[in-house]
Amino acid sequence: MAFTQQDLLNVEKALSNGERRVKLGDKEVEYRSISEIVQLLKIIKRELNPDSVTNGRVYASTGKGY
Repeated sequence: MAFTQQDLLNVEKALSNGERRVKLGDKEVEYRSISEIVQLLKIIKRELNPDSVTNGRVYASTGKGY
């Protein structure tokens, strides 16, 4: 499914209000939990802007400080 910016806004609004029902396109979906909505939010953000989402890994580097 291709998500739109409006879908992102609808999911963020539902999440901020603690609602489990979200309108996506022309359909309305009711999720079982808030954690499912958080996962959906991550999926939509990744699809709309793939460069802005990191994979969660952090790599450390060291040096002698010269």
